[in-house]
Amino acid sequence: MKKSQKVHAMSKEDMRAIRLDMRFSLRDLSAVTGIPYRTLQDYEGGQRSIPTKVATLLRAEQIKCRQIRAAVHAGIDEDIARSYPNGIS
Repeated sequence: MKKSQKVHAMSKEDMRAIRLDMRFSLRDLSAVTGIPYRTLQDYEGGQRSIPTKVATLLRAEQIKCRQIRAAVHAGIDEDIARSYPNGIS
């Protein structure tokens, strides 16, 4: 492989899809990851390639976010079942 043919850990489109799946703004993502807002803008805008370390971090945060959402939904379902044992009419 030539030097100019870099393999990117993540595309800017993948990063955006992960961020949107998490329902985060770039500022939210910056606060959660500790990556400066401007750097995230550059990654998502394609001005900088996304390092493997950052891609790994973003994927891990996405998994955590999905787990939290699932736990919240499960808790809500339990509350509804407890409050309305005969169902909601």
